[in-house]
Amino acid sequence: MHKITFKLEVLSIIVSIIIFIVIIDLVRRKKMREDLSFIWLIAGFLIFVISLFPQSLFYICKITGFMTPAGMVFFFGIVFLICITLQFSIHISKVQNDIKNIVQKIALLEHKIEVLTRKEDEKDNKETGG
Repeated sequence: MHKITFKLEVLSIIVSIIIFIVIIDLVRRKKMREDLSFIWLIAGFLIFVISLFPQSLFYICKITGFMTPAGMVFFFGIVFLICITLQFSIHISKVQNDIKNIVQKIALLEHKIEVLTRKEDEKDNKETGG
C-alpha cells in the first residue's frame, strides 16, 4: 500500500489550519462576506480531513479510477477553481444589475431635482415680475 510521509501529513495539516485562520480573520475584519467564505472553508476542511486520514486519498483514487492521487487532486483542484469562477461570475452579474438599477434611480432623482428647481425658478421669476 502507498504511504504518505509524516512531513507531508504535518504540512497539509498546517496548511488547512492556516486556511481556516485566514478565512475566519477575513470574515471577522469584513474583508470577505460570509457567503463567499463558505467554499473556502469547505476546501480547508477537506484538506484537514485528508491530512488526518491520508490513506483515504488512495482509497478514493481506487474507487474513482484515477491512476495516482496527484492526478485526482489536480482534477478536483480544477473543478474547485471552476466552482470558484462560477460563484464569482454569479456575484459579478448580481452586482452589475444592482449598479445599473442604482444608476437609473440616480438619473431619475436628478431629473426630478432639475424639474423642481426649474419650477421654483419660474415661480420666483413670476413673483419678482421678471
